[in-house]
Amino acid sequence: CPDDGLTIRAPGQIESLTLDLAGLQLTGKGHGVGVQVLDGGSQGALIIGGKDGSPGQIAGFRVGISARGASGLRAAENLIVLGNETDGIRFSGRGAALNGVVADDNGRSGVRAHGRDHSLEGISAAGNRRYDLRVSGNGNYVAPDDETLERGAARVTGSNNVIRDNEFERVWTPTLNVSGADNQIVNNHFHYIGYNNSNFAAVQ
Repeated sequence: CPDDGLTIRAPGQIESLTLDLAGLQLTGKGHGVGVQVLDGGSQGALIIGGKDGSPGQIAGFRVGISARGASGLRAAENLIVLGNETDGIRFSGRGAALNGVVADDNGRSGVRAHGRDHSLEGISAAGNRRYDLRVSGNGNYVAPDDETLERGAARVTGSNNVIRDNEFERVWTPTLNVSGADNQIVNNHFHYIGYNNSNFAAVQ
């Protein structure tokens, strides 16, 4: 795709639209958005990469997935966002859920979420240039679903967020940067922090 890949715009009073990539790959040339959600319906769009073991992939765009507001993203699952120029997936609003999402080697952040009450479970991110995971807002839940997943540097800002059961390894920048009130950091595993002769802390 030389520019944008797919655009989601719900007609009328649709509750939610579903995009199923069925294991296929969208490949860009460094421009546009792989999947842009302008209106996913009143509940937001559901983006499915594929079945377990055969995820779809969005790679090589300026932004992999972009969705904003309450009618943006409802959920994304079984999906790889890889090698995009800026963010792998970025979204805002309330109550979106990510599960089985891999966001690697993007030029800015792997996953960038803004808003409240998002659930980021079973995700993995590595090799992103700025943050593997960046979350801003209140009441967000950041934890793998059934297993501990490797993840690098993360920044969480806001209040009443829960960062639980994550594994952070081989990070040479500040690993988990948290600011705000009443955030919980529970049962996370930090190892090989400050490798490559750096002196950064595991948590700031």
